[in-house]
Amino acid sequence: MQGISDGRLEFRTGAGATLQYATQWRHPYGIEYPKRTERVSILEEGVQVLQMLWSKSPVYYNGKYFKMNGATMQKPSQFIPITIAAKKEMMMRIAAKYVDIWEAAYLSPEQFKSLNTKFDDMCNEFGGRNVIKSVELDVIIANSDSDLMYKEKLFAMEREVLIYTIRYYKMV
Repeated sequence: MQGISDGRLEFRTGAGATLQYATQWRHPYGIEYPKRTERVSILEEGVQVLQMLWSKSPVYYNGKYFKMNGATMQKPSQFIPITIAAKKEMMMRIAAKYVDIWEAAYLSPEQFKSLNTKFDDMCNEFGGRNVIKSVELDVIIANSDSDLMYKEKLFAMEREVLIYTIRYYKMV
C-alpha cells in the first residue's frame, strides 16, 4: 500500500466513538461496546503490539487484551506512521508516548491552542518526542442556507460536536 500511495499511507486509530454513534455498527451483531476507559486500554496495548509486529519478528507478548506467542508478519517495505485522534488526557498521553501523528478534531482555535500546549508538555514528559500534529477539518457543501443548517444539525447529531462555521459563498 505504501508503494501504491507513494508513501502516503498512515494507520489512523482512536478509542472509538460515543455509545450512540457506535451502537449502529456493534448492536446488530451482538457485540458489546466497552466503556471508554477499557477502549483506551485496548488501544494502548494494540498500538504497542502493532509497533512490535512492524519492527521485529517473532513477537512474544502477554498483555491483558492481546497475546502473541511468536507472531510474525511481513514487515512494511516503507515506514507507516501511526496516527491517534485524541482530545482527552488519557488518549493524548498515549499519542505523546507511542505514535507519530497526533490528530485533534472538532475544536475551536482556542480549544486547539490549549490542547496543543498540554500535548507539548506530555511529549516532553516522554523524552521530548517529536510528534507531528494534525487537525481534522470537515467541509459541508450545501446549495442554500437552509440546506446547510440541516446538514450541520445532522453532522452535529452524528458526531456530538459543536459546529464552527465559516461560510463561503460562490459568486455567480
